[in-house]
Amino acid sequence: MAPMMGIQGIGFRLQRIGNIKIGKKGPEQKTSGGKKYRRPIKFEYFVVTTMERDKNEDWITDDVAMKELGEKPTEIPVFVPYDRIDLIVPHELAYWSASKRHCHGNRVIAEETDEKTGEIVQRTCPCDKLNKECKPHVILNVMLELGGRVGGVHQLRTGSWNSLENIVASLNLIKTITGGPIAGLPLTMTIRPQQALVEGRKTTIYVVGLEFRANPQLEASPVKQMQEIARGIVQNRLATGQDMLAIEENAASLNRDLDEDGLDWSEEFASTGDQRIDEKTRSKTADLKEKLAGTKEEKPSTAESESEKSEPTEVELKNQLLEEIKLLRDNEALPQVEKDKVTKWLEKDHSLNILQKNRDKLLDFIKSYEDEEPEDEPSLGSLTGKLIDLMGNARENKLVTEEEYVKIFEAADKNQTTKWLTEIYDNWSAIIEDRGKVRAAEFDEAKGETGKQGSFA
Repeated sequence: MAPMMGIQGIGFRLQRIGNIKIGKKGPEQKTSGGKKYRRPIKFEYFVVTTMERDKNEDWITDDVAMKELGEKPTEIPVFVPYDRIDLIVPHELAYWSASKRHCHGNRVIAEETDEKTGEIVQRTCPCDKLNKECKPHVILNVMLELGGRVGGVHQLRTGSWNSLENIVASLNLIKTITGGPIAGLPLTMTIRPQQALVEGRKTTIYVVGLEFRANPQLEASPVKQMQEIARGIVQNRLATGQDMLAIEENAASLNRDLDEDGLDWSEEFASTGDQRIDEKTRSKTADLKEKLAGTKEEKPSTAESESEKSEPTEVELKNQLLEEIKLLRDNEALPQVEKDKVTKWLEKDHSLNILQKNRDKLLDFIKSYEDEEPEDEPSLGSLTGKLIDLMGNARENKLVTEEEYVKIFEAADKNQTTKWLTEIYDNWSAIIEDRGKVRAAEFDEAKGETGKQGSFA
C-alpha cells in the first residue's frame, strides 16, 4: 500500500498559542440612539493572554506568564522564529470592517474586493482612505521565554506606524551586525513612551520595539555578544543540516492572515500606537458644550414627584459630566502630565457647578493644543534606518573601517534618542563625504600619472 501523500502546506503556518496586548475594550456604553459600544482602553504595559475568551468575548489573561513578568511589564524576553523580517512582522495596508477585509495593499498596488460581484480587482495604492478606514495592519510573531512552552508563537497586533518602523529598523540593525541570523537570538520586546506627531499634533504615544538582550555579566559589548551568538547559530544549523532558507520559503508561500482572522482585526481598538481616539469620539468632543447645555435645560416630566425632579436629575448630570471629562482626558492632544492631573482631580467629589466649569476649561485647553503649529520631528525608527543605510553603504565602499562601523552601532545601541541619532548621522555624513572626495582626488591623480607614463613610452 502506497504511503499517504500529505496535504500540501500543512505545518508551515505558525501556531498561535497566545496574544500580547497593549489595550482592551472598555465597559459597555450606549449612544444617544441606544446603540451599544465599548470604547478602547490603552495600556502603557503588556498583557499576555491565552487563546480563550470569557463570557464577554474578552481574551483571558495568561496568569502563569503574567506572574513571571509582573503586574505591569514594559519588557518581555522573546525570540523570533525566522531570519526574514517579513515573516517575523508581516504587515500591509488594509481596510477591514464587519470581520471582512475589503482592500489591502503595499503603497504601490492594492487588491480590492468588489462589493457587488465579489471579484478582486487591482488598483493603485494608497487612496484617500489611508489613515482613515485604511491603516497599517501589523502582526509581530514572537516566542516567549516563559512557562517552558515551545511549539507556537504569541502575536501582537497593532496599527501603529511608529511601532512598525521601530521594529523593522531594529531587526534590520541586528541583521546588519550579525550578518543575517536573528532566529534564536535573545531579544527583548519593549513598550516605551515616545514623542510623535499624531494627525499633525505633538503627543506622547507608547511604542513597541525589539532590542537585543545582552548578558550584563559578560565583559563583551552587546554587539560582540550578538555576533558571537550568531556565529553559534550558524554553526548549529550547519551541524544539524537545518535549511532556514527552505523553511522560510515554505512559510512565505502561505497566506499569513486568513479571512477567519477578521474577527481579531475588526475588534482591534483604533490603532494601538498612533491614534489614541477614533474619529467619532473626536468629533463628539467638539460638540460637548452644546450637548451638555441641551441636557441641562431639559425639564423633568410632570408625572414625577418634587423629589424626583431635583435629586435624580442632578446625579444624572454629574455622572454625565464625569464621563465627558474622562472622554476629554483621553484626547490625544492633551499632554500626559495634564492627563495625570485630571485623573487625580477626578478622585475627589465635586459639585455640579465645579464639574461644568472645569469641563469647559478642559475643552479650551485641548483646543489651544490642537491649534498649535506642530514641528516636524522624525521618528527613532526612521533615523535609525537612515544611519544603517549610511554606514552600510560606506562600509561596502570602504569609506569606514570595520572597527568604526562596529563602534557606531555599539554607541547607537546605548543612545536611542532623536537628538543623538541626528547628530551622529550628520557628523558621519560629513566624514564620509570628505573621505569620498579624497579618494576621488587620489584616483584622478593616479589616473593622470598612468596617462603620462603611457604617453612618454
